[in-house]
Amino acid sequence: MFYRIAEPGDISTATGKILFLLHGAAFSSKTWQFEIGTIQTMASIGHKVIAVDLPGYGQSGRFSGDRGEFLQMLIQTLAPEAKPVLVSPSMSGTFSLPLLDRNQDLLCGYIPVAPVATTSYPTSFYQAIQVPTMIVYGDKDTGLGVTSANRLSEIPKATKPQVLLNSRHPCYLDQPEVFHTLIYNFMLHLSC
Repeated sequence: MFYRIAEPGDISTATGKILFLLHGAAFSSKTWQFEIGTIQTMASIGHKVIAVDLPGYGQSGRFSGDRGEFLQMLIQTLAPEAKPVLVSPSMSGTFSLPLLDRNQDLLCGYIPVAPVATTSYPTSFYQAIQVPTMIVYGDKDTGLGVTSANRLSEIPKATKPQVLLNSRHPCYLDQPEVFHTLIYNFMLHLSC
């Protein structure tokens, strides 16, 4: 497994919170560092940031087991000191949704960004999730973005969907500053 970790710098006050970044099928942890600077931005604010290359992507080897169990072990291994806020775009929904199905207590917060596989779960699954959730998608993502937002809106502790304007499916690439501001504000109000 390949991953990147950034700790708060000397000039920032550590918040004690962890941001755990997954990625979509066309990307890797490199996106969060070199394309939009999420790793550096969030660490400079005071959060510990962990970005992983999911199995078979970037510099990580393949994995053929249960994706929910895999993500659970990964979080327990890389973030044992605190419950992280999990950012889950697109394909990574095949990891995050099974985790939420089995062990939502591992998370402090959940930021789904038009994740796949939302139609694979019944309404009762979403209604049982008690993790604070901020739903994000791009306004040009009228297929998966809208579909996933409608399903995720059933989560009792979900925000109103945050729609990034002039943005495609990977909306964080089109509006990184807005995306970072949303994460900052969301994490500011979490108590774990």
